Amino acid sequence: MFHMQVVGSEAFMSMPHTAQLLYFHFGMRADEDGFVDNALPTVRALGLKPKDLQALLDRRFLLQVGGVLVIKHWKLANTIKNDRMRQLRYPEAAKALYIRSNGIYTGHPVEDGQSLVDYKRECLARKTAARSRRRGESGKDASGIQMESGTEPPGIHLDSNWIPSIAEHSIAEHSTAQQSITQHSSAAAAAEPAAATAAGEMRLLQGELGKGVVLLTDAQIENLLNRMGLEAFDQYVDKLANFIVKKQARVKNHYATILQWWQEDRKVV
Repeated sequence: MFHMQVVGSEAFMSMPHTAQLLYFHFGMRADEDGFVDNALPTVRALGLKPKDLQALLDRRFLLQVGGVLVIKHWKLANTIKNDRMRQLRYPEAAKALYIRSNGIYTGHPVEDGQSLVDYKRECLARKTAARSRRRGESGKDASGIQMESGTEPPGIHLDSNWIPSIAEHSIAEHSTAQQSITQHSSAAAAAEPAAATAAGEMRLLQGELGKGVVLLTDAQIENLLNRMGLEAFDQYVDKLANFIVKKQARVKNHYATILQWWQEDRKVV
């Protein structure tokens, strides 16, 4: 959780004890990538002062990126296995962070490191590949539930022609909109490279984004990431998952729907 190279350094030990205390509390509250989004409430809850927070910023034990803070030496002392890793909570802020080979964050590109966004993408790709291998070996999905071949997962109606964009139209426009959007989605799916549309094992995306209702193949996930990037991928997966859950929607082609939404939004000036 904390590295002696950091908390035992002269720079750290020479700070007021109140600033040191605040650092340890931030370390207990940070997310898996070291982001802290409740800095001032934590300062007030501990009865400390803003100057204690400023001391951590001045000494560069904390970095400010966007509207959140990140613990600079977080990855020096904290690692997490790929199978437990989750999507970035602050993708915009993550764009401004790079990881040195020694695990220390910096705010500019470095030769001996990589961006936090690229790091997370690679780790999540390995997580996806590992889950696929496990399912192939055991005949079970990632949750450990035995899935019958040719059986759709519970709650996902793959035989429906209902595409989410239809719900945005009035009842009077429903029929025309459904025909247009269904044709659009089918054309988008047909135009995709073989690697993205070839038959593959469909799997439910678990976690906060996919909510266990978004259904994609590994090839489709890879293709979407390559097309739109991690931030947009997270955004549209979350949008589709919320649509399905809140409206009890039935979506025939999750991949084509995500791609369609993304392409349509890019056309808006």
